[in-house]
Amino acid sequence: MSSIRLSTRRQAVPVLLSCLALATVAVAADPVSVLLKGHDQPLTGWLRQVSDSHFFLQGRGDGNEYTYEFPGNQIVSVDGEAGIPASVAGDGRLIEYDTYEVIRPDGDVEFWSQSGFQNGANVLTELKFGAREDELPRFHAMEAFDKFGNRLEHRLEPRGDGFYYVVVTLAVPAGYRETVVLSLKTVHSGSAVKGADGTWSYTFNPDFPEDRVFNRKVRLPEGATLVDTTPSAAPWPGIQPPTLFWRRYYPKNTVEPMVITYRLP
Repeated sequence: MSSIRLSTRRQAVPVLLSCLALATVAVAADPVSVLLKGHDQPLTGWLRQVSDSHFFLQGRGDGNEYTYEFPGNQIVSVDGEAGIPASVAGDGRLIEYDTYEVIRPDGDVEFWSQSGFQNGANVLTELKFGAREDELPRFHAMEAFDKFGNRLEHRLEPRGDGFYYVVVTLAVPAGYRETVVLSLKTVHSGSAVKGADGTWSYTFNPDFPEDRVFNRKVRLPEGATLVDTTPSAAPWPGIQPPTLFWRRYYPKNTVEPMVITYRLP
């Protein structure tokens, strides 16, 4: 993901795009064995501290994926040692990232993302993030909104290294330690592709520069029949068109394609 800059009346402060910044915590980048209260056997997976008292564990067992979220007082041991190791409880950064993606019948995808981050000491009037040249048509047509529902103006500026800046002007300036929420709508042309057997596939490739908890909703086209998802997901019961949901943890620079396969009538 691109980095974002905050333009203020005095200086620019760097933060990150498309995120909800949580408490300053650490990550255990390698899978660990965690024994929880009430469990006879330990669970193996990525353990991530989300806040002072909230932990997230994701792993696989018996051919199935699982995620657990629990307070720290439920942890009996990690890798056989009592307590929580420094690698999990130390300093670090975790981003919570939310998307809502609507797959259109022609394979285009309407892609919504929500960013949330806390302003620093200066008055914030603009947000700025990077874009590749091949992404410019998408960002020319981008729509941006703030948490008050205001439609925000934006412009593109050359950065000088083959990249460009997308500069979003805030309708309501943000003050000291105020949380800024930015919703972006873009259209990704031809992201879902029809195969020779008649099935369609839509692939998203997470490759985040920070540790993230990824909350993702995807709505299939009207009348679509779900064939498969990787990682596993299931439609929400009673929701039409079928809508899929994932809540997953991705350590930084973890590349794990998310693939949806479906059929159209």
